[in-house]
Amino acid sequence: MPHTFIILDGHPNAFIPTQRIDNTISPTHQLPPLPLWACMVQGTIEFCRVAWDIEQSKKNTINVMVAGGSAVCLNNSSQQSIRILQQQFPLVQPRQAYTHDRLQPTIELALSKYLEEVTETDILKRCRIVLVTLAKQPNEKSFEFRNNPEDPIRDIRSMLYESLQKMNKNHKINHVQVDILRLLPYDSTTAKLPNKITSKQISTDLTMSVYSIPNGKDDLKYAMRHLSQLYYNINLLHISNIPMKSAENTQSTQTVTLYYQANGKHLINQQEPLLNSFIHDPKYLKYRELRLVYAKRSKRALPESEWCTCMHSISPIKLHDLATEVYLGMTFKGSISYLVTHETSLSYTHILMAQDSGIFLHCLNSQLQSQFSECEHSSIGLVGTSTTYEPKTREMMDTLIRPNLFETVHTFLSDPHQSRTIPLNPFRFSHHLPIMTLNEKGLCTSPWIEKSTRWRTCFRDCEGTDKFPITADTHRPIADLAIDVLNGNPSSSGYGIAFGLMHDLLEQLQDVLLKQAIAQKDILNTENLINLIVSQLVNGVTGKSQKMFIKGITKEDAKVLSKKLMVGLYLVGKRFMKDSEIHEQLCKYLLHTIDTNSELSSSSTTTTITTTKDEKEPIKSEEALDNVWGQVNRYENMSLREKEDAAQGYLPDFKSEEHTTAAAAFSGQLPPMIPKVNPNFKSRRSNNNNNNPQQQQQQQQTSQPNYNRNNRYNPPPPPSSSTHKYPDPASAVPYLTYIAPTLEEKALEERQEEEALGNRGNLLWLYWMNDKVKKRGNNEEGDLSSGTELVYKNHQWKRIKKEFLGRTAQPGEKGETI
Repeated sequence: MPHTFIILDGHPNAFIPTQRIDNTISPTHQLPPLPLWACMVQGTIEFCRVAWDIEQSKKNTINVMVAGGSAVCLNNSSQQSIRILQQQFPLVQPRQAYTHDRLQPTIELALSKYLEEVTETDILKRCRIVLVTLAKQPNEKSFEFRNNPEDPIRDIRSMLYESLQKMNKNHKINHVQVDILRLLPYDSTTAKLPNKITSKQISTDLTMSVYSIPNGKDDLKYAMRHLSQLYYNINLLHISNIPMKSAENTQSTQTVTLYYQANGKHLINQQEPLLNSFIHDPKYLKYRELRLVYAKRSKRALPESEWCTCMHSISPIKLHDLATEVYLGMTFKGSISYLVTHETSLSYTHILMAQDSGIFLHCLNSQLQSQFSECEHSSIGLVGTSTTYEPKTREMMDTLIRPNLFETVHTFLSDPHQSRTIPLNPFRFSHHLPIMTLNEKGLCTSPWIEKSTRWRTCFRDCEGTDKFPITADTHRPIADLAIDVLNGNPSSSGYGIAFGLMHDLLEQLQDVLLKQAIAQKDILNTENLINLIVSQLVNGVTGKSQKMFIKGITKEDAKVLSKKLMVGLYLVGKRFMKDSEIHEQLCKYLLHTIDTNSELSSSSTTTTITTTKDEKEPIKSEEALDNVWGQVNRYENMSLREKEDAAQGYLPDFKSEEHTTAAAAFSGQLPPMIPKVNPNFKSRRSNNNNNNPQQQQQQQQTSQPNYNRNNRYNPPPPPSSSTHKYPDPASAVPYLTYIAPTLEEKALEERQEEEALGNRGNLLWLYWMNDKVKKRGNNEEGDLSSGTELVYKNHQWKRIKKEFLGRTAQPGEKGETI
């Protein structure tokens, strides 16, 4: 909460008696006039009492100062009690006037005390100052102030601005809010009061308000009380129809008025004070009142009234009221009051009870209670009506709901994980495009719910989608299966996928990864647990063992289930990697273990198929492998223009490699490798034409094969270096050196383009990214763009790589992938 300073004007005019008479009270009951100093003391104590009594756990810091001959602070930050203020006020009574400036040094002292107590962890450094001043002349208004009646007028705005600039040389105060309550010692009525000024922004770090207070006995007390309510969000609670017995044993009903701390939904759309109302009017905050009717009291809470939306601390508004003392005394002894909004209400809406040496008002929510009860009863129907789905319901309750239930409010407040919230992005692992954008604050939830939801998405997505199902016929690696888990509609909710001993092992791993901080001593045990889980799943995939599952499951079902669980673990490693350094270490170990074991399992299943072929044709397979690698290397070394020609079917001629071991058969009878020449090619710079007889003769010789007398082909002699000359296209040299971008560079470029469109889900983002996302699909966080696109081919969805724009790779070519 912001630090508050109350500065009182220590001028002798504070002992001028009050003059305004309350016409609502009979003259015979009127008290003698009080000095304005008594009103200032009473109003200051009322301001502090409202702020201190309502806060049970941590006191709101308030320092009271008097601007007399020197600036005097009546209490420090550790002396936050009414008793200390009552002891200090008689020592600082203003009995003498001073010619030097009194107000500005006191303001500077207040700002310096705030800078001494502020810490570096405070993100927003702001404080509030309440100036209770005395009008020395009847014509004072607005931000005017006189040190003495005969002194010239000074501007309080300039005083505060200079003090703030002086204090901000070494430290920065973000904002100071100043409220000036000017007491009018002369006789004044409401019609003659100057207009109030509310929330006037003087500079970026200074806001001021001015209120004129008449010289009535209780006017300043009401003004300070209302100002404290506005500062600390405190409302009034009226409880009527409380049955009580008088001294004559006569039954009567009483009304008790209390303060309650407004929070939660009570702070939404609160009405501001009216412009034509006065802060000293008792009805100034009439709209911030809650009226309830007493229904019954009991010593124990009803079971149907346990759900509440908010809880508010309570303090009395009248300290010496007999009805208030009796009612709060009964409450402290264990009496629980059940309250309703109207006398005709059938259900209780509020409960007032004592708890942890304080009194709290609980706002019940019967609608939330009925909705949760309906959800609990129909939870089995959400996942299925058969009894086989009951483990899914039990797992959902144990994972998300039961860890967030507390028997008492004390256990809820003592839980360290519930004291803070973290942001939650509902579109983080969505299978569809976002159709809405989040506000700046976004959605927040507890850390446990966020981590549990993230864990559950891993085992929801591991069961595949309608576009990319995970079946026994799926022979893709685990890492590739984890790429397309967000493309399509999910096949299951993710509850109850693992059962038997494997479920227990996954629960142990879940307990470790869902922690906020993992201890160093748990790393080795967690790595051993990962090795055990992955090894058993590999045995299930290969069909060697299925003892970790329940009895009765078939061998094929165990293989598919083991493969799905390995995909789920792979997603766990990717989605929990950024939680902490130890999380990153364990997740990398998990991914490495899965990749290593999945390669071994896939190689063992394909060994029996490839062994027979390798035994029959070992030399042929090696030559084919060399030819394939040669083609790949030649294609990678092509220029951009040569690759475009290759896409159209015009392949360049390459010199075949001669093997020294054995010469190719019938090598002398093969036709010569004649370079291809475009006869229509003409140079733009040369004036040579085709009428040159020497050139025509050379072309005829190169175009006709050379045969001897026995009609046998003789290979021509090797051409000299001067055979191909310009404009012969065979002498052209590629001039384009194309360097393909890396996957990281592509991902960075795509990320920058997407960030330039704004938040995901806005209209501009959907317009430009709709088609692109449909083509590339939804990627997992951290996955680099592979350049592949989703296509529906041969009655199934595949990922293919486009070699060039508008052309997809054909079957058997390098670009086609599954």
